[in-house]
Amino acid sequence: MKRLFLSEGSNDTTFLSLFIKEHYPMLDTDRLDISNGDAGSMMYKESKKIREFKDPRDDHEVLIKSENGDENLVRFLGSKIPDLLRMDLDFYVLIDLDGKDVASRLTQFENKLQPHSPGKSFDISCGREIVKTHYMESYVVNVQIDRRDIGNFNLLAFCEDLEDAADIGEDESDQDIIEDKISDILERNQITAPVKRAFSD
Repeated sequence: MKRLFLSEGSNDTTFLSLFIKEHYPMLDTDRLDISNGDAGSMMYKESKKIREFKDPRDDHEVLIKSENGDENLVRFLGSKIPDLLRMDLDFYVLIDLDGKDVASRLTQFENKLQPHSPGKSFDISCGREIVKTHYMESYVVNVQIDRRDIGNFNLLAFCEDLEDAADIGEDESDQDIIEDKISDILERNQITAPVKRAFSD
């Protein structure tokens, strides 16, 4: 089964790419980072990438995609969750909780779904907790439309944020230093356990 990872920013995709390279090096991985400069071509670029990834002839087993910020991730998921759950793939969402609880973040996705399907009721809720540590949490998230189960996805969440866990400053721009710091936190079981368990769940 192919796996699609959706995340907020490029540091998240770096984290996921390094994690997979370290723990699952046999998997053929592709990556797409949406940036500020993609405004005109963003929709075409991401649609093309996901379409290619879904194609059975595509060799990639994992696609890691960032949305250029939390608001964009919430908006993308709010419009695409039903479509993603219909695809023949497992999908995962990596978010920062910023000290909030998981339920409040899921409510954001739920609220964004409603305008795309007027007249339908949505319920996005935490099902089973996979692993919870001081730094990260992982869950199976259930999705219902009109009280009917349509599927689930795996949620990976930093309790604060990745930058806090890796001690990456707001002004840090050197990509080599950022990668080194992210590599360092992959040595911590409290970081990797929630991701590994969700990945193999």
